[in-house]
Amino acid sequence: MKTGVRPRFNEPQLLLGGLALSLLVGALAALNPAFALVPIGLCAGFIIIRFPVVGLYLLFLGVFFLDWFARVLHVIPSASRYLTDGVLALLLAAALWRGLSRTKRLRRTPLDAPLLGLVVIGIISALGNNDPWLLTLAGFRTLFKPILLFYILVYLDLNSRTLKRLIYFLIALGLLQIPVMLVQVRLYGGGGDFVTGTLGYFATGPVTIVALSIMALLYGQAVAQSKKGRGVVFYGALGASLFIPIILGEAKAGFFMAPLMLLYLFSGNVFRYLTRVRTWLLIILFVGIFFIGVQLMPTINPRSQLVQFLQSPERIITEYDRPLEKTEGVPMSRLGDLQFAWQLVAANPFHLLFGFGPAQSVETTFLGVTGELRQTHDLGIFLGFHQLSRTLLEWGLAGLLTYLFAILAVYRAVRSRFKRGAFDDFWRGVAWSFGGITVLFVLGIYYLPIWETEVTAYIFWTCAAALWTMGARGKDGAHTYASQKHGSFDRVHRGLGRK
Repeated sequence: MKTGVRPRFNEPQLLLGGLALSLLVGALAALNPAFALVPIGLCAGFIIIRFPVVGLYLLFLGVFFLDWFARVLHVIPSASRYLTDGVLALLLAAALWRGLSRTKRLRRTPLDAPLLGLVVIGIISALGNNDPWLLTLAGFRTLFKPILLFYILVYLDLNSRTLKRLIYFLIALGLLQIPVMLVQVRLYGGGGDFVTGTLGYFATGPVTIVALSIMALLYGQAVAQSKKGRGVVFYGALGASLFIPIILGEAKAGFFMAPLMLLYLFSGNVFRYLTRVRTWLLIILFVGIFFIGVQLMPTINPRSQLVQFLQSPERIITEYDRPLEKTEGVPMSRLGDLQFAWQLVAANPFHLLFGFGPAQSVETTFLGVTGELRQTHDLGIFLGFHQLSRTLLEWGLAGLLTYLFAILAVYRAVRSRFKRGAFDDFWRGVAWSFGGITVLFVLGIYYLPIWETEVTAYIFWTCAAALWTMGARGKDGAHTYASQKHGSFDRVHRGLGRK
Protein backbone atom coordinates (compact mmCIF):
# COMPACT_ATOMS: atom_id res chain seq x y z
CA MET A 1 0.00 0.00 0.00
CA LYS A 2 1.40 3.37 -1.00
CA THR A 3 1.41 5.93 1.75
CA GLY A 4 2.65 8.84 -0.35
CA VAL A 5 5.63 9.32 2.00
CA ARG A 6 9.06 9.08 0.43
CA PRO A 7 11.36 6.54 2.12
CA ARG A 8 14.24 7.95 4.20
CA PHE A 9 17.69 6.54 4.67
CA ASN A 10 18.10 4.80 8.03
CA GLU A 11 21.27 4.50 10.11
CA PRO A 12 22.49 1.09 8.79
CA GLN A 13 22.11 2.25 5.19
CA LEU A 14 24.05 5.44 5.92
CA LEU A 15 26.83 3.50 7.68
CA LEU A 16 27.15 0.97 4.86
CA GLY A 17 27.10 3.71 2.25
CA GLY A 18 29.77 5.70 4.09
CA LEU A 19 31.94 2.59 4.48
CA ALA A 20 31.62 1.73 0.78
CA LEU A 21 32.47 5.30 -0.22
CA SER A 22 35.53 5.31 2.08
CA LEU A 23 36.81 2.05 0.61
CA LEU A 24 36.28 3.32 -2.94
CA VAL A 25 38.08 6.60 -2.23
CA GLY A 26 40.95 4.76 -0.56
CA ALA A 27 41.36 2.31 -3.44
CA LEU A 28 41.34 5.05 -6.07
CA ALA A 29 43.73 7.22 -4.04
CA ALA A 30 46.18 4.30 -3.93
CA LEU A 31 46.20 4.27 -7.74
CA ASN A 32 46.25 8.03 -8.22
CA PRO A 33 45.33 10.74 -5.68
CA ALA A 34 43.45 12.65 -8.38
CA PHE A 35 41.12 9.68 -8.93
CA ALA A 36 39.83 10.01 -5.38
CA LEU A 37 38.18 13.29 -6.31
CA VAL A 38 35.72 11.54 -8.64
CA PRO A 39 33.61 9.70 -6.03
CA ILE A 40 33.93 12.62 -3.63
CA GLY A 41 32.62 14.96 -6.31
CA LEU A 42 29.77 12.63 -7.22
CA CYS A 43 28.80 12.29 -3.57
CA ALA A 44 28.94 16.05 -3.04
CA GLY A 45 26.88 16.58 -6.20
CA PHE A 46 24.20 14.16 -4.98
CA ILE A 47 24.02 15.90 -1.60
CA ILE A 48 23.72 19.37 -3.15
CA ILE A 49 21.00 18.32 -5.62
CA ARG A 50 19.13 16.35 -2.96
CA PHE A 51 19.59 19.03 -0.27
CA PRO A 52 20.11 22.35 -2.09
CA VAL A 53 20.12 24.35 1.14
CA VAL A 54 23.42 22.64 2.00
CA GLY A 55 24.74 23.82 -1.36
CA LEU A 56 23.70 27.40 -0.62
CA TYR A 57 25.64 27.40 2.64
CA LEU A 58 28.65 25.90 0.86
CA LEU A 59 28.39 28.57 -1.83
CA PHE A 60 28.46 31.39 0.71
CA LEU A 61 31.34 29.79 2.59
CA GLY A 62 33.21 29.41 -0.69
CA VAL A 63 32.96 33.04 -1.78
CA PHE A 64 34.01 34.24 1.67
CA PHE A 65 36.88 31.81 2.31
CA LEU A 66 38.23 29.99 -0.78
CA ASP A 67 40.28 32.88 -2.13
CA TRP A 68 41.72 33.47 1.34
CA PHE A 69 42.64 29.82 1.80
CA ALA A 70 44.16 29.58 -1.69
CA ARG A 71 46.02 32.87 -2.19
CA VAL A 72 46.79 34.02 1.36
CA LEU A 73 47.06 30.95 3.58
CA HIS A 74 48.10 28.61 0.72
CA VAL A 75 46.38 25.63 2.34
CA ILE A 76 44.45 24.60 -0.79
CA PRO A 77 45.32 24.66 -4.51
CA SER A 78 44.65 27.89 -6.39
CA ALA A 79 42.21 26.10 -8.71
CA SER A 80 39.97 25.39 -5.70
CA ARG A 81 38.55 28.88 -6.13
CA TYR A 82 36.47 27.52 -9.01
CA LEU A 83 34.63 25.09 -6.74
CA THR A 84 31.92 27.70 -6.31
CA ASP A 85 31.20 27.43 -10.04
CA GLY A 86 30.49 23.72 -9.63
CA VAL A 87 28.30 24.31 -6.59
CA LEU A 88 26.36 27.00 -8.44
CA ALA A 89 25.83 24.70 -11.44
CA LEU A 90 24.49 21.92 -9.20
CA LEU A 91 22.20 24.38 -7.42
CA LEU A 92 20.89 25.60 -10.76
CA ALA A 93 20.16 22.01 -11.80
CA ALA A 94 18.31 21.39 -8.53
CA ALA A 95 16.35 24.64 -8.87
CA LEU A 96 15.33 23.94 -12.47
CA TRP A 97 14.29 20.41 -11.54
CA ARG A 98 12.06 21.71 -8.77
CA GLY A 99 10.73 24.56 -10.86
CA LEU A 100 9.84 22.37 -13.83
CA SER A 101 8.22 19.73 -11.62
CA ARG A 102 5.57 22.17 -10.39
CA THR A 103 2.18 22.64 -11.96
CA LYS A 104 2.81 26.34 -12.69
CA ARG A 105 6.22 25.64 -14.19
CA LEU A 106 8.92 28.31 -13.86
CA ARG A 107 7.95 31.63 -12.38
CA ARG A 108 8.23 34.86 -14.27
CA THR A 109 10.33 37.55 -12.60
CA PRO A 110 11.07 41.25 -13.26
CA LEU A 111 14.61 40.22 -14.21
CA ASP A 112 13.62 38.11 -17.23
CA ALA A 113 13.32 40.86 -19.86
CA PRO A 114 16.49 42.80 -18.87
CA LEU A 115 18.48 39.57 -18.68
CA LEU A 116 17.33 38.56 -22.16
CA GLY A 117 18.28 42.02 -23.35
CA LEU A 118 21.79 41.65 -21.93
CA VAL A 119 22.22 38.29 -23.66
CA VAL A 120 21.18 39.81 -27.00
CA ILE A 121 23.50 42.81 -26.50
CA GLY A 122 26.39 40.51 -25.62
CA ILE A 123 25.85 38.38 -28.72
CA ILE A 124 25.60 41.44 -30.99
CA SER A 125 28.77 42.88 -29.44
CA ALA A 126 30.70 39.63 -29.84
CA LEU A 127 29.60 39.11 -33.45
CA GLY A 128 30.19 42.74 -34.42
CA ASN A 129 33.73 42.64 -33.00
CA ASN A 130 34.43 39.12 -34.29
CA ASP A 131 35.43 38.00 -30.79
CA PRO A 132 36.50 34.41 -30.07
CA TRP A 133 33.57 32.42 -28.74
CA LEU A 134 35.60 31.21 -25.75
CA LEU A 135 36.22 34.81 -24.73
CA THR A 136 32.54 35.63 -25.10
CA LEU A 137 31.65 32.61 -22.97
CA ALA A 138 34.09 33.79 -20.29
CA GLY A 139 32.50 37.25 -20.31
CA PHE A 140 28.99 35.84 -20.04
CA ARG A 141 30.07 33.67 -17.11
CA THR A 142 31.60 36.62 -15.26
CA LEU A 143 28.58 38.92 -15.53
CA PHE A 144 25.73 36.42 -15.32
CA LYS A 145 27.03 34.02 -12.66
CA PRO A 146 25.87 36.13 -9.67
CA ILE A 147 22.47 36.72 -11.32
CA LEU A 148 21.89 32.96 -11.47
CA LEU A 149 21.65 32.92 -7.67
CA PHE A 150 18.51 35.06 -7.92
CA TYR A 151 16.82 32.47 -10.14
CA ILE A 152 18.06 29.58 -8.02
CA LEU A 153 16.47 31.00 -4.88
CA VAL A 154 13.24 31.92 -6.67
CA TYR A 155 12.84 28.48 -8.27
CA LEU A 156 13.76 26.60 -5.08
CA ASP A 157 10.88 28.45 -3.39
CA LEU A 158 12.33 28.04 0.10
CA ASN A 159 10.23 28.66 3.17
CA SER A 160 10.49 31.73 5.35
CA ARG A 161 12.56 30.09 8.07
CA THR A 162 15.20 28.82 5.63
CA LEU A 163 15.51 32.19 3.90
CA LYS A 164 15.86 33.91 7.27
CA ARG A 165 18.66 31.55 8.23
CA LEU A 166 20.48 32.24 4.96
CA ILE A 167 20.38 35.98 5.57
CA TYR A 168 21.46 35.57 9.19
CA PHE A 169 24.31 33.40 7.91
CA LEU A 170 25.43 36.21 5.59
CA ILE A 171 25.25 38.63 8.51
CA ALA A 172 27.41 36.31 10.61
CA LEU A 173 29.99 35.99 7.82
CA GLY A 174 30.10 39.78 7.52
CA LEU A 175 30.60 40.26 11.26
CA LEU A 176 33.33 37.60 11.23
CA GLN A 177 35.50 39.98 9.21
CA ILE A 178 35.95 42.20 12.27
CA PRO A 179 37.99 39.80 14.49
CA VAL A 180 39.89 38.47 11.47
CA MET A 181 40.90 41.97 10.43
CA LEU A 182 41.93 42.88 13.98
CA VAL A 183 44.27 39.90 14.00
CA GLN A 184 45.62 40.89 10.57
CA VAL A 185 46.35 44.42 11.79
CA ARG A 186 48.38 42.92 14.62
CA LEU A 187 50.24 40.57 12.27
CA TYR A 188 51.01 43.07 9.51
CA GLY A 189 51.56 46.05 11.79
CA GLY A 190 48.99 48.28 10.13
CA GLY A 191 45.99 48.52 7.86
CA GLY A 192 45.66 48.67 4.11
CA ASP A 193 45.36 46.19 1.25
CA PHE A 194 46.56 43.21 3.30
CA VAL A 195 43.94 43.74 6.02
CA THR A 196 40.87 42.47 4.18
CA GLY A 197 39.40 39.78 6.40
CA THR A 198 38.74 36.45 4.72
CA LEU A 199 38.31 37.91 1.23
CA GLY A 200 41.97 37.70 0.15
CA TYR A 201 44.63 40.24 -0.76
CA PHE A 202 43.66 43.62 -2.24
CA ALA A 203 39.99 43.11 -1.37
CA THR A 204 39.43 46.42 0.39
CA GLY A 205 36.57 47.27 -1.98
CA PRO A 206 34.60 44.04 -1.45
CA VAL A 207 35.15 44.24 2.32
CA THR A 208 33.76 47.77 2.31
CA ILE A 209 30.63 46.83 0.35
CA VAL A 210 30.07 43.73 2.49
CA ALA A 211 30.42 45.75 5.70
CA LEU A 212 27.99 48.44 4.53
CA SER A 213 25.47 45.88 3.23
CA ILE A 214 25.47 43.96 6.52
CA MET A 215 25.25 47.27 8.35
CA ALA A 216 22.10 48.09 6.37
CA LEU A 217 20.58 44.70 7.23
CA LEU A 218 21.30 45.18 10.94
CA TYR A 219 19.90 48.71 11.02
CA GLY A 220 16.84 47.38 9.23
CA GLN A 221 16.27 44.92 12.06
CA ALA A 222 16.78 47.69 14.62
CA VAL A 223 14.11 49.82 12.96
CA ALA A 224 11.62 47.01 12.32
CA GLN A 225 11.77 45.55 15.83
CA SER A 226 12.00 48.79 17.78
CA LYS A 227 8.21 49.12 17.95
CA LYS A 228 8.24 46.22 20.38
CA GLY A 229 10.80 48.02 22.52
CA ARG A 230 13.65 45.65 21.87
CA GLY A 231 16.60 45.14 19.58
CA VAL A 232 17.51 48.77 18.93
CA VAL A 233 20.68 48.85 21.01
CA PHE A 234 21.75 45.32 20.07
CA TYR A 235 21.29 45.63 16.32
CA GLY A 236 22.42 49.27 16.33
CA ALA A 237 25.69 48.38 18.09
CA LEU A 238 26.36 45.50 15.70
CA GLY A 239 25.66 47.74 12.74
CA ALA A 240 27.94 50.51 13.99
CA SER A 241 30.71 47.99 14.67
CA LEU A 242 30.95 47.38 10.93
CA PHE A 243 32.74 50.69 10.60
CA ILE A 244 35.72 48.84 12.09
CA PRO A 245 36.50 46.91 8.85
CA ILE A 246 36.19 50.13 6.84
CA ILE A 247 38.59 51.96 9.15
CA LEU A 248 41.08 49.10 9.47
CA GLY A 249 41.16 48.54 5.73
CA GLU A 250 41.50 52.29 5.13
CA ALA A 251 38.59 52.05 2.72
CA LYS A 252 38.38 55.68 1.71
CA ALA A 253 35.32 55.19 -0.49
CA GLY A 254 33.52 53.81 2.56
CA PHE A 255 33.39 57.32 3.99
CA PHE A 256 31.78 58.49 0.78
CA MET A 257 29.21 55.72 0.33
CA ALA A 258 28.25 55.17 3.98
CA PRO A 259 26.67 58.63 4.47
CA LEU A 260 24.75 58.35 1.19
CA MET A 261 23.46 54.88 2.07
CA LEU A 262 22.44 55.90 5.58
CA LEU A 263 20.90 59.14 4.34
CA TYR A 264 18.72 57.12 1.98
CA LEU A 265 17.79 54.59 4.65
CA PHE A 266 16.94 57.14 7.30
CA SER A 267 15.18 59.59 5.01
CA GLY A 268 11.63 60.58 5.85
CA ASN A 269 10.23 60.41 9.34
CA VAL A 270 11.79 57.17 10.50
CA PHE A 271 13.32 58.91 13.52
CA ARG A 272 9.84 59.68 14.83
CA TYR A 273 9.04 55.99 14.62
CA LEU A 274 12.09 55.09 16.69
CA THR A 275 11.16 57.58 19.42
CA ARG A 276 13.53 60.27 20.64
CA VAL A 277 15.51 58.14 23.13
CA ARG A 278 16.14 55.28 20.72
CA THR A 279 17.04 57.69 17.94
CA TRP A 280 19.73 59.30 20.06
CA LEU A 281 21.02 55.87 21.06
CA LEU A 282 21.52 54.99 17.40
CA ILE A 283 23.16 58.33 16.65
CA ILE A 284 25.52 58.04 19.64
CA LEU A 285 26.51 54.51 18.67
CA PHE A 286 27.00 55.49 15.04
CA VAL A 287 29.06 58.64 15.69
CA GLY A 288 30.88 57.23 18.72
CA ILE A 289 32.35 54.16 17.06
CA PHE A 290 33.24 56.17 13.96
CA PHE A 291 34.99 58.88 16.03
CA ILE A 292 36.86 56.42 18.24
CA GLY A 293 38.03 54.45 15.22
CA VAL A 294 39.35 57.55 13.45
CA GLN A 295 41.16 58.70 16.61
CA LEU A 296 42.78 55.31 17.18
CA MET A 297 43.85 54.80 13.58
CA PRO A 298 47.12 56.80 13.84
CA THR A 299 48.04 54.68 16.86
CA ILE A 300 47.20 51.42 15.11
CA ASN A 301 49.01 52.40 11.93
CA PRO A 302 51.20 55.52 12.07
CA ARG A 303 51.61 55.38 8.26
CA SER A 304 47.87 55.44 7.66
CA GLN A 305 46.59 57.73 4.93
CA LEU A 306 43.15 57.86 6.51
CA VAL A 307 43.59 61.20 8.25
CA GLN A 308 45.03 62.73 5.07
CA PHE A 309 42.03 61.47 3.14
CA LEU A 310 39.55 62.93 5.63
CA GLN A 311 41.33 66.25 5.26
CA SER A 312 41.24 66.00 1.43
CA PRO A 313 38.16 63.97 0.35
CA GLU A 314 38.83 64.67 -3.33
CA ARG A 315 41.49 61.95 -3.19
CA ILE A 316 38.73 59.40 -3.72
CA ILE A 317 38.80 60.55 -7.35
CA THR A 318 42.45 61.48 -7.87
CA GLU A 319 44.28 58.72 -5.98
CA TYR A 320 46.84 56.86 -8.10
CA ASP A 321 46.61 59.88 -10.38
CA ARG A 322 49.55 59.34 -12.70
CA PRO A 323 49.70 59.51 -16.52
CA LEU A 324 50.67 56.44 -18.54
CA GLU A 325 51.92 56.43 -22.11
CA LYS A 326 49.20 54.16 -23.47
CA THR A 327 46.49 56.45 -22.13
CA GLU A 328 47.72 59.38 -24.22
CA GLY A 329 48.37 61.38 -21.07
CA VAL A 330 45.09 60.61 -19.30
CA PRO A 331 45.80 60.12 -15.56
CA MET A 332 45.02 56.58 -14.45
CA SER A 333 42.85 56.94 -11.42
CA ARG A 334 39.24 55.78 -11.16
CA LEU A 335 38.27 58.93 -13.00
CA GLY A 336 41.12 58.48 -15.46
CA ASP A 337 40.04 54.90 -16.12
CA LEU A 338 36.55 56.11 -16.97
CA GLN A 339 37.90 58.91 -19.19
CA PHE A 340 40.14 56.49 -21.07
CA ALA A 341 37.30 54.00 -21.51
CA TRP A 342 35.11 56.75 -22.91
CA GLN A 343 37.84 57.77 -25.37
CA LEU A 344 38.08 54.20 -26.66
CA VAL A 345 34.34 53.60 -27.15
CA ALA A 346 33.50 57.10 -28.39
CA ALA A 347 35.81 56.67 -31.39
CA ASN A 348 33.34 54.25 -33.01
CA PRO A 349 29.50 54.40 -32.87
CA PHE A 350 29.22 50.60 -32.68
CA HIS A 351 31.65 50.43 -29.75
CA LEU A 352 29.82 53.28 -28.03
CA LEU A 353 26.55 51.38 -28.23
CA PHE A 354 27.68 47.76 -27.81
CA GLY A 355 31.29 47.93 -26.57
CA PHE A 356 34.24 45.78 -27.59
CA GLY A 357 32.69 42.51 -26.43
CA PRO A 358 32.39 40.57 -23.14
CA ALA A 359 35.66 40.01 -21.21
CA GLN A 360 37.67 42.24 -23.56
CA SER A 361 38.95 44.57 -20.83
CA VAL A 362 40.15 41.99 -18.31
CA GLU A 363 42.76 39.27 -18.19
CA THR A 364 40.59 36.28 -17.38
CA THR A 365 42.06 33.03 -16.10
CA PHE A 366 38.86 31.20 -17.04
CA LEU A 367 39.48 29.10 -20.18
CA GLY A 368 42.90 30.75 -20.52
CA VAL A 369 41.82 33.52 -22.92
CA THR A 370 42.58 37.23 -22.92
CA GLY A 371 40.84 39.86 -25.00
CA GLU A 372 42.55 41.80 -27.76
CA LEU A 373 41.61 45.09 -26.08
CA ARG A 374 43.42 44.00 -22.93
CA GLN A 375 46.50 42.97 -24.88
CA THR A 376 46.59 46.24 -26.82
CA HIS A 377 46.17 48.46 -23.75
CA ASP A 378 48.00 46.51 -21.04
CA LEU A 379 47.62 48.97 -18.18
CA GLY A 380 47.84 46.55 -15.29
CA ILE A 381 44.85 46.77 -12.94
CA PHE A 382 43.62 50.05 -14.32
CA LEU A 383 41.91 49.09 -17.57
CA GLY A 384 38.38 48.21 -16.54
CA PHE A 385 39.32 48.81 -12.91
CA HIS A 386 35.75 49.47 -11.81
CA GLN A 387 32.39 48.28 -13.08
CA LEU A 388 31.44 51.52 -14.79
CA SER A 389 34.43 51.59 -17.13
CA ARG A 390 34.47 47.79 -17.55
CA THR A 391 30.82 47.55 -18.58
CA LEU A 392 31.19 50.55 -20.87
CA LEU A 393 34.18 48.95 -22.60
CA GLU A 394 32.70 45.46 -22.92
CA TRP A 395 28.94 45.99 -23.27
CA GLY A 396 28.66 49.64 -24.32
CA LEU A 397 26.02 52.11 -23.25
CA ALA A 398 23.28 49.64 -24.18
CA GLY A 399 24.59 47.00 -21.78
CA LEU A 400 25.28 49.48 -18.98
CA LEU A 401 21.80 51.01 -19.13
CA THR A 402 20.15 47.59 -19.43
CA TYR A 403 21.87 46.30 -16.28
CA LEU A 404 20.93 49.45 -14.37
CA PHE A 405 17.36 48.97 -15.58
CA ALA A 406 17.45 45.38 -14.28
CA ILE A 407 18.45 46.61 -10.81
CA LEU A 408 15.70 49.24 -10.87
CA ALA A 409 13.11 46.71 -12.09
CA VAL A 410 13.93 44.28 -9.27
CA TYR A 411 13.87 47.03 -6.64
CA ARG A 412 10.55 48.46 -7.86
CA ALA A 413 9.00 44.99 -8.01
CA VAL A 414 10.07 44.18 -4.46
CA ARG A 415 8.83 47.51 -3.19
CA SER A 416 5.51 47.07 -5.00
CA ARG A 417 4.94 43.61 -3.53
CA PHE A 418 5.73 44.73 -0.01
CA LYS A 419 3.10 47.43 -0.23
CA ARG A 420 0.53 44.63 -0.15
CA GLY A 421 0.01 41.77 2.24
CA ALA A 422 1.33 41.28 5.76
CA PHE A 423 4.86 40.45 6.82
CA ASP A 424 6.65 39.90 10.08
CA ASP A 425 9.23 42.23 11.60
CA PHE A 426 12.22 40.44 10.10
CA TRP A 427 11.06 40.78 6.50
CA ARG A 428 9.96 44.37 6.99
CA GLY A 429 13.47 45.08 8.24
CA VAL A 430 15.10 43.35 5.26
CA ALA A 431 12.80 45.20 2.86
CA TRP A 432 13.75 48.49 4.49
CA SER A 433 17.45 47.59 4.24
CA PHE A 434 17.20 46.54 0.61
CA GLY A 435 16.93 50.17 -0.48
CA GLY A 436 20.33 50.91 1.04
CA ILE A 437 21.87 47.76 -0.44
CA THR A 438 20.53 48.80 -3.85
CA VAL A 439 22.12 52.23 -3.43
CA LEU A 440 25.46 50.53 -2.74
CA PHE A 441 25.02 48.23 -5.75
CA VAL A 442 24.61 51.29 -7.98
CA LEU A 443 27.15 53.67 -6.39
CA GLY A 444 29.73 50.88 -6.17
CA ILE A 445 30.13 50.72 -9.96
CA TYR A 446 32.56 53.64 -9.69
CA TYR A 447 34.50 51.94 -6.88
CA LEU A 448 35.04 48.31 -7.95
CA PRO A 449 33.60 45.70 -10.36
CA ILE A 450 30.74 45.21 -7.92
CA TRP A 451 28.35 43.43 -10.32
CA GLU A 452 30.94 40.76 -11.08
CA THR A 453 32.50 40.35 -7.62
CA GLU A 454 30.81 37.28 -6.19
CA VAL A 455 30.73 38.23 -2.53
CA THR A 456 29.15 41.65 -3.12
CA ALA A 457 26.76 40.57 -5.89
CA TYR A 458 25.54 37.50 -3.99
CA ILE A 459 24.41 39.64 -1.05
CA PHE A 460 22.31 41.83 -3.33
CA TRP A 461 20.77 39.00 -5.34
CA THR A 462 20.12 36.87 -2.23
CA CYS A 463 18.17 39.67 -0.57
CA ALA A 464 16.36 40.44 -3.83
CA ALA A 465 15.30 36.82 -4.36
CA ALA A 466 14.26 36.32 -0.73
CA LEU A 467 12.13 39.47 -0.75
CA TRP A 468 10.63 38.60 -4.14
CA THR A 469 9.70 35.13 -2.88
CA MET A 470 8.17 36.42 0.36
CA GLY A 471 6.43 39.25 -1.46
CA ALA A 472 4.82 36.78 -3.89
CA ARG A 473 3.38 34.81 -1.02
CA GLY A 474 2.07 37.90 0.71
CA LYS A 475 0.49 39.16 -2.50
CA ASP A 476 -1.18 35.87 -3.31
CA GLY A 477 -2.43 35.44 0.22
CA ALA A 478 -1.07 31.90 0.35
CA HIS A 479 0.80 32.54 3.56
CA THR A 480 0.19 35.00 6.36
CA TYR A 481 3.16 35.81 8.54
CA ALA A 482 1.76 38.66 10.61
CA SER A 483 -1.29 40.82 11.05
CA GLN A 484 -1.91 43.95 9.05
CA LYS A 485 -0.76 46.11 11.97
CA HIS A 486 2.84 45.43 10.96
CA GLY A 487 2.38 47.76 8.00
CA SER A 488 4.02 47.72 4.58
CA PHE A 489 7.40 48.35 3.01
CA ASP A 490 6.26 51.73 1.75
CA ARG A 491 5.29 52.88 5.23
CA VAL A 492 8.43 51.55 6.83
CA HIS A 493 10.69 53.25 4.30
CA ARG A 494 8.92 56.56 4.84
CA GLY A 495 9.27 56.27 8.57
CA LEU A 496 5.75 55.11 9.37
CA GLY A 497 4.79 58.73 9.69
CA ARG A 498 1.27 58.23 8.35
CA LYS A 499 -1.50 56.77 10.41
